[in-house]
Amino acid sequence: MRPSLSWGVFASANDPIVLEPVAYSHLMYWSWENRPCQNEQPGGGTDVKDSRHWDCASGTEVLWRVYNNGSHAWPSGSRQTEMLTRMWQLFQANPRP
Repeated sequence: MRPSLSWGVFASANDPIVLEPVAYSHLMYWSWENRPCQNEQPGGGTDVKDSRHWDCASGTEVLWRVYNNGSHAWPSGSRQTEMLTRMWQLFQANPRP
């Protein structure tokens, strides 16, 4: 049996390279790998189109965040700080097995 891993998908609503439905398909794949994932909770935040996370039976977490506007480039300023903080929180709460 392969160990499950927590997974976070961060996307921009206007990314012309990785379209939001494609990014969402990655989220669904990892939710399936960590199944069952339940207890959907909103993630909140500013300048965010959609933010949710799920707790999974395997003891992992799946995180989904889509930021308004943006592009495929790595963000700067307050959005970069917010993304790095969210990523670090995910890593800290879910260390690798």
